[in-house]
Amino acid sequence: MKKYISVFLILSLSLLLFGCGANPQSPCTSEPAEQSVTADEITKALMEALEFNDAMEENDNDEKTCSVYGIDSAAVTDVSRYVGSGATAEEVAVFVCAGADLVSAVKTAVNERIKYLHDGYSDYGPEQVPEIDSAVVLDYGNTVIFCICKNPDAVKPVLDNLF
Repeated sequence: MKKYISVFLILSLSLLLFGCGANPQSPCTSEPAEQSVTADEITKALMEALEFNDAMEENDNDEKTCSVYGIDSAAVTDVSRYVGSGATAEEVAVFVCAGADLVSAVKTAVNERIKYLHDGYSDYGPEQVPEIDSAVVLDYGNTVIFCICKNPDAVKPVLDNLF
């Protein structure tokens, strides 16, 4: 199944690139907008402003992050992720998509991750389920932001200041 998704994404990106170059008078709306803030800058701003029960550590392996979420690494151009020790479900992840048409697929993968965490912590750590259920998933242009923290209402104001 992953091979089919990978092939589909590669074909979609190829068509996108060739389709955009066919008519130089017509701007391609699928090209990513100029990203003024990096995924690292976004996660660092969130880490400073949000409250966590766990010690959060940066996961700087983009391939592993994409694999955990089931996202083809070709679908994103920038990734940043912080996770807790596993005793909590707390997590912050930012994905800058390679095109606007990939935002929906990345958000779907993030929602699958939330479901996976919910199912796992329902038995392992039921006290984590309310935080998982209040997870924040937002997109700003081609950027998808995912966050599980103690104060989810603080996420949007931080992002509004960045974008």
